[in-house]
Amino acid sequence: MNLASRLESANKFYGTNILIGASTVGELTTDTRTREIDLIRVKGKKEPVEVFEVLDHHIEATFANLERTLEAYDNGLAAYRERDWQAAMSSFEAALSANPFDTPSQIYLGRAEANLKTPPPDDWDGVWILTQK
Repeated sequence: MNLASRLESANKFYGTNILIGASTVGELTTDTRTREIDLIRVKGKKEPVEVFEVLDHHIEATFANLERTLEAYDNGLAAYRERDWQAAMSSFEAALSANPFDTPSQIYLGRAEANLKTPPPDDWDGVWILTQK
């Protein structure tokens, strides 16, 4: 229950409506559209958690160009995890071109830009520490 509360609060940070953890994704019994949002460590937990956004409730009016945005976002996230900051930035910019209001793409574009200027240490694991409850 504690994680669910943290994820509910994290929606504000990520500009999302419904966030779930990987264990919940694994228990879904219907075909549900999700996208990975982040690998986070929430306050009070030691192990990082994969966090996913549930997207099934969206329509064109609430999430413009969903397919194009998600394709570019997925490419950006893969490049980001590989520490290819330029490719990540290009992909997140493409996602934002498809949907300028996609907050996760905005967040990752900012992170990639920051990491390009000041690369993370060699032991960087891509985990984001979520400090807010």
